[in-house]
Formats: sequence, structure tokens, C-alpha cells
Amino acid sequence: MNNKYDLHLVAVVEKGYLEHQLKLLILSVKQFLEPFLSVKIIAVSPRKNKQPNKKYISFLHQNNVDFIDIPLNKEHDFFPLCNGIYASDFVARTYNHINNLLLVDTDTLFLNPIEDKFLQSKSIYMRAVDNKGIGSTGSKDSNNIFWDEVFEFFKLKPLSNKILTTVSQELIRPYFNSGFIMINKNIDFMQQWKKDFVKLMNSKIRTDPSNSRHLVDYGFIEQMVISVTIEKMSAETNLLPQTYNYPIPFRPKIKNRPNHPKFNELVHVHYHKWFQHPGFLDYVTDDEEKKSEQYLWLKEHLPLLPEIGGDFKC
Repeated sequence: MNNKYDLHLVAVVEKGYLEHQLKLLILSVKQFLEPFLSVKIIAVSPRKNKQPNKKYISFLHQNNVDFIDIPLNKEHDFFPLCNGIYASDFVARTYNHINNLLLVDTDTLFLNPIEDKFLQSKSIYMRAVDNKGIGSTGSKDSNNIFWDEVFEFFKLKPLSNKILTTVSQELIRPYFNSGFIMINKNIDFMQQWKKDFVKLMNSKIRTDPSNSRHLVDYGFIEQMVISVTIEKMSAETNLLPQTYNYPIPFRPKIKNRPNHPKFNELVHVHYHKWFQHPGFLDYVTDDEEKKSEQYLWLKEHLPLLPEIGGDFKC
């Protein structure tokens, strides 16, 4: 391995709908990132017997995507949301001389290049969570007991600062979205994140299941523990602007806020399942945005399979 790439991008792939999502992510990198910087995409299948078929793996190789099929997530294979932790930890330990390591959720894509200033500094770049969820607004929040227990377990003092959730606009204890985590210049964040996650999962500290859409008492622990790792490492962490890890399912709710970006200004979009809905892209773009390069390119590649119906979030 060498450091000829400006960016090493890690995403999880398993057989099923993740295959379609990853294909779109790869195509978006080639369309909107690679004309401006060199990118090595690394697709990881970290759970046993979940890997794509040979035809799909051939597609990955044809597009210069490294494919790693190793059962890295053995201990928590019941919990797919932590696959990215195991994938990024392995890449960070295996690939030498990485300039910038970026873990993205597979249900994301690029519509513009990453700004150079975010590729040059020694820092961690993320965004806050969209909505509070298992987060805490402070001492009067029912979730705060969980947060205090976690920080006490790791022998850390609770952080005094707060950050603003991207959609609900609540001030909460630092709690970050794991859909876009970029680590500059060999910061050992991914390795420490995995250690902290495993330690917390092996404890008896759990969340209120009602706060998880999966109704489990470990829901989003993989994301919450990022705050622990950052504090332990005393790592410089910067919040990205709203054009990154953009929560497009909520666009109708947030697009009229002051200085909100146009569709063609978005750099990285988090769409969850909604690009499987045939009408979703038109629902979240206006007539002028439908003339943009970004819209026209994306329109050609949607909807993803398997198609879904139903009402939108907003």
C-alpha cells in the first residue's frame, strides 16, 4: 500500500440493497470527486456469509475498488450498524501512509468535490446528529443518566460544550452522525473508536430501547461512543458545513432556513432508503434545481432497487 491517494474512502457492502447503494456511491465518486482528487475506494463485507456475489465483486474490481471479505464483525454480527467501525479500523491498521481516511454510510453519495481545506489539516471532520435520539440536552433530559453512566465508566468528565442538531435544532451534549467521518493525517481515531465501542458493548450500560428505531437497548451506541473516543484522545474535531452529510429526507422541512444550500451546492448527501422511491428526487428539488448537472446526473441513476412507495418524511 502507498500514499499516492488523496483520499481512502471506506464503505460497507453486503448482498442485497447495499449493493445498489454502493454502486451509486462509486459512480458519484467517479463523477464528482475523481476529476479533482485521487480516491481509493475500499468496500468491506465484515460479516460472515453476507458478501455480494461474484458478478458484483467483478464490478468492484473493474472500477478499481478494493474489496475486503473478512468476518471482522464476529462479536456483534447481530448489530449491522457497527459494521463501519470494524471496516474502518481494519483499513486504518492495514493500509499504510493514508493521507485522509473517510468512512461513509453506504446510503450516501457525492454531488460536488470535497473542499481542499478539509483535506489539508490534521483534524477529525463530522457533523452533528440530525435529531436528538439517544442524545441529551442536559441534566433535565431523561437520556442524561445514560450519558453520565457512559462517561463515568470511561473515567471521563462530561463535556461542558453543546452542539446543535442539524434538523431539530436542539442544543445537545456533543453527539455526532457517523455517516461521514473523515480523519486527516494518520490520527488513530478509528482504532480507538473500535476499542471503546467493544468495551461499552461488553458493559451493562444500555439505552432506553424506545429511543431506537430498532427498539433495542444498544441502538446507536456505536454512534454515541464517538464522543467518548474524541474526549479520550483530546482530538481536534471540527463540524463540517451543512453541505456535507446532508440529511436530504428532511429537505422540505429545512430548505427555507436562512442561507440554506441549493441542491446543486450539496457536497455529500445522506438519503437513507429514499432514493429507492421513484418520486423522491423530484419531491426534494424545485424547477430551477432540476436544471442542474447534479440533478440531471442523479435522475439517470434512480430509483435504486428494490423500489419502495409510501409517504415522505416531510
